[in-house]
Amino acid sequence: MAEVIRTPIADEASWLAARRPNINASEVAALFGHHAQETLLSLYARKAGLADLAPPSGAILERGHIMEPAVAEFVRRRRPDWRVVKNTHYLHAPDARVGATPDYWVHCPERGPGVLQCKVVALPEYREKWADGAPMGYILQTAQEVMLSQVSWGVIGVLAVSTYGLDGAVLEFERNTGAEARILQAVRSFWQDVAAGRQPRPDFTRDADIIKALSPRDNGATIDLTGDNRVPELLERYDVLSTMGRHAEKELKAVKAEIAAKMGDAAAATLPGWKIRYPTRIRGAYAVKETTYRVLDVQRVEAEEIAA
Repeated sequence: MAEVIRTPIADEASWLAARRPNINASEVAALFGHHAQETLLSLYARKAGLADLAPPSGAILERGHIMEPAVAEFVRRRRPDWRVVKNTHYLHAPDARVGATPDYWVHCPERGPGVLQCKVVALPEYREKWADGAPMGYILQTAQEVMLSQVSWGVIGVLAVSTYGLDGAVLEFERNTGAEARILQAVRSFWQDVAAGRQPRPDFTRDADIIKALSPRDNGATIDLTGDNRVPELLERYDVLSTMGRHAEKELKAVKAEIAAKMGDAAAATLPGWKIRYPTRIRGAYAVKETTYRVLDVQRVEAEEIAA
């Protein structure tokens, strides 16, 4: 791999700016379908600048940042012979366009230097998803950190918290050059797709908001979907799910997302037996700050209406 540059983290803004041109360790799992918050399409949209999307964030990630020192202390107690030191640098290889910010450096008397990735999870999640070891997304993250740190091993420290106690584990990994080669190839392919404008297929169960963000306004056009064999199936399923109530909401959302992706920027579509509209609406048109959104409207058209 090309030269790795270590840039001191002066502040969050400069750190975020340095991360932007790269696929970072916290993002790489999306390339393999193993990221808990990010999909391949959302990563593509952010990196290609197609939509104004912030990186995944929220209360869970904030909890992780706040409790990160607690995980380090947990690891120190489980491995008292290790030296655990907070990392203060962003590591990146500009030629390969990969980056990483390990949480901590560790030094084991027998194994030498390594990297520590800290995770905080709820105890039920730990028992469900960590029973056989770390989830693959976190293994990929740690593998990239090991690669860019140029050390021979890495460790995931996971702290599982509950109302009355805690559990957790210290999971050690040897450097895996085969995994590193697959990561670098996936990153290469991703940037080639970005350069060529090859947008990845959405995950309709997760990408509804991304699809909306990619086409935030209609262009007034009407498109003909008669030749699309998938659309009639989607519309029939939409018609059924719309009558099934709350227990069908998840599948209905995925079906609506796929129809919206077919529509793109179009305001309406023609298809025998159906009336499909996807117009832009304005909320707060007379307020200081107005917002736009689109509403998908699908209606079955009876034969006599078509004749009329």
